[in-house]
Amino acid sequence: MTAEKFRQTVIDAYSMLPGALDSEAGWVLQRKDSEMAERIMLHFVEQGVPALPIHDRFIIQLDRIVELQDVTKATFKEQFGQFPTVAIKTLWKQI
Repeated sequence: MTAEKFRQTVIDAYSMLPGALDSEAGWVLQRKDSEMAERIMLHFVEQGVPALPIHDRFIIQLDRIVELQDVTKATFKEQFGQFPTVAIKTLWKQI
């Protein structure tokens, strides 16, 4: 598939995108995402708790998961005025 065919396929699938594709919307959203991650990490740094960001997720101590969820929701609300759904996934089975 050519780049132009791919672009058109995306535009056809997401009708709200054409005006956004040739704008700086992606840069703005990436910056907001970075600011959110920074605020979340600083929250935990101030407590001496490591929170490792990986793309749109964090690795954190198991006993801090609910706090991470709460801080993420509050940070998102502060940035965008609404509460997101935040999924919790663990690498180990709960005992």
